[in-house]
Amino acid sequence: MAWIRDWLRGQREQAYLNFLASCEKATAAGRLRRDLWERIEVENPDTETLAQLQAEVQRVGRDFSEAVDQILEPLERIRMLGPDVVIAEAEYTLESVRRFEDSMAPRSRGGDPFNAEGNLRVQRSTFAAVARQVLMHPQERLMVVVAEE
Repeated sequence: MAWIRDWLRGQREQAYLNFLASCEKATAAGRLRRDLWERIEVENPDTETLAQLQAEVQRVGRDFSEAVDQILEPLERIRMLGPDVVIAEAEYTLESVRRFEDSMAPRSRGGDPFNAEGNLRVQRSTFAAVARQVLMHPQERLMVVVAEE
């Protein structure tokens, strides 16, 4: 039976790492989009440059949305492999990525991607901590309580 436990641990480890890598890819694309919006707002570019930057924002926005969608595959593996505490944290992490995506309106229109990215960073760290505990102590029943800020 030890080989089954070891196999499951290896499968979980790979799923958790793939999930984190997918989240980081989406976050990096979001940062790029945020930086482009900020550049538009700060530099006040001429009409031609503005059109080029807006086209780039749209392209990067599509890349960001695709990267967010690519999180779903590793999330499905986590849902299959568990345990429930990691599934819950993974789903909440995906929700944090989506909130980051939703925050991408320009600051002049009320968007706040810096705050959303900070929240995402905290949630990714929480997911990683829970996943690490599950991998290090697979027989223990974990209950994780995250304090409200």
